[in-house]
Amino acid sequence: MSTALTQQEALRYIRAKIDQLLGVMGTLPLRPEELDDATLLEIDPIGIIADSFHQVIAHLNETNHRLSLATGEIRTILDTLGAAVVVLDSNDRVEDCNRIAIEWFFGGAARETIIGQAANDVCACADAIADIRQIADRSSHNANLHGRDVQIVASKIFDENGRQAKTVMLFTDITVQKETERSLRLYSKIFRQVGEGILITDAETRIVEVNAAVSDILGYSREELIGAMPSSLKSGLHDQSFFAELWRQLNTHGRWRGEIFDRTRDGRVIPLLQTISAVRDGDGRISHYIAVMADISTIKERQARLDFLAHHDVLTELPNRLLFGDRLDHAIDRVRRDGDALALLFIDLDRFKNINDTLGHHVGDQLLIQASKRLKGLVRRADTVARLGGDEFVVLMENGASRDAADSLASKIIAAFKQPFLVGGNDVHIGCSIGIAIHPADGTDAITLLANADAAMYRAKDVGRDSR
Repeated sequence: MSTALTQQEALRYIRAKIDQLLGVMGTLPLRPEELDDATLLEIDPIGIIADSFHQVIAHLNETNHRLSLATGEIRTILDTLGAAVVVLDSNDRVEDCNRIAIEWFFGGAARETIIGQAANDVCACADAIADIRQIADRSSHNANLHGRDVQIVASKIFDENGRQAKTVMLFTDITVQKETERSLRLYSKIFRQVGEGILITDAETRIVEVNAAVSDILGYSREELIGAMPSSLKSGLHDQSFFAELWRQLNTHGRWRGEIFDRTRDGRVIPLLQTISAVRDGDGRISHYIAVMADISTIKERQARLDFLAHHDVLTELPNRLLFGDRLDHAIDRVRRDGDALALLFIDLDRFKNINDTLGHHVGDQLLIQASKRLKGLVRRADTVARLGGDEFVVLMENGASRDAADSLASKIIAAFKQPFLVGGNDVHIGCSIGIAIHPADGTDAITLLANADAAMYRAKDVGRDSR
């Protein structure tokens, strides 16, 4: 009886241990009916355990294989990233890093010589990384590490006890972005401060931006111009063919350059030198037009002044010999065509040299200016008064200028020049001698007419001053 009880207890013990082993190994325990006392010793408990171990090992191998694949995938992803990744443990030892991090921060060393080492020993910018590790708030921060502009995002990883176990840092190179930002700031500064006006429209030619120079040139504020059409600035001086050619060049060549007149806010019409360029997007469609303008009013005024001085006497502002010769040639052409007549009056001031020598050139200059004004006041609007040089003047009479009309005008001039000129508070007395030549009686070309008028003037001088 005692022996039977001992065997039963032994069987229960064996059954319990097999269940315990199978349970630990993750295999369901055999049901009691499969391990009754009669069959327990007939089956192979050790074989069951061995099979279970085999399953566990196979499962572990499969898990390790999958982990290895996952690790490889993660490594590939990290090394493919366009950013540097550094992982530090709680003691600032390098736990992991990717290819770009090795290039940027670890001098291209082999990864196995970096992992597990203190960052201070293997990283040229360890101090900066240590500072980043302290922040690690998952927000982005910008820094310059050894001349490279980077954006940094650092995150903390905590263990099951809530202690910081690792720090993962992501460094993105933003050097190009920073350079672009610097360029944009520079372009913005140039846009604001450049002396030329810059006006930008969209593809529908609606104004989207202007700089301060545009407001200075046109008198409109930026707020008044944004959303408006450039056509609202038209002066009305250009016809449709002008704008048709402008658009033809823009559409064909993407650029137009020329002079254009626009109207300012206060109604003035000003000349502008403009360059208009078409801007295309990535698909080749026009997205904007940019007009660069310069107010050339001052240049035009200077050009007009230079042109005036080229054709007029600087002192008296009367037509000079060049302009007078051109007008005389055109007048001769007209009288030939129309069968009309013209007359020349060659005038020389009497006693001018004595006044110039005794009272000075400044008095002589003032006398010439007053003489020219008095002479202009005596002729018709259609007549031309010119100064040929020195104290010599000439009057061109057109529109039916007969000998009698020329004689009458000469008499008026002589009488007027007998009156004193007030120069520098003093009365200055001069006179004049006049020679007359009539087309075609005294010549049919400019040279002959001038020569005969000059000769007639000297004959008048020989007769006596204040004569014709």
